[in-house]
Amino acid sequence: MMNEETVQRAFRVVVRQPNWLIRWTIYIFAGIIALPFILLLFAAAVIAAAAFAIFLLVNAVVRRVRAIGPRNDGRENVRVMRR
Repeated sequence: MMNEETVQRAFRVVVRQPNWLIRWTIYIFAGIIALPFILLLFAAAVIAAAAFAIFLLVNAVVRRVRAIGPRNDGRENVRVMRR
């Protein structure tokens, strides 16, 4: 069990550590936390860009196929009333 004296001794050990050691510990900890998050964001961006490119190509193909067939301008089954 940790008593107050043990906690104070541990605190003094941590405080006496060189500044560079604490700084590198913080960098490593931040890297462990931030690196997977950054990699997930990068993967999501790549997947979104690929999906966008695929949908652009599908849209271009559909437009070309529709241009070949007869044009449907929305006037089917409409009776023109002349005045």
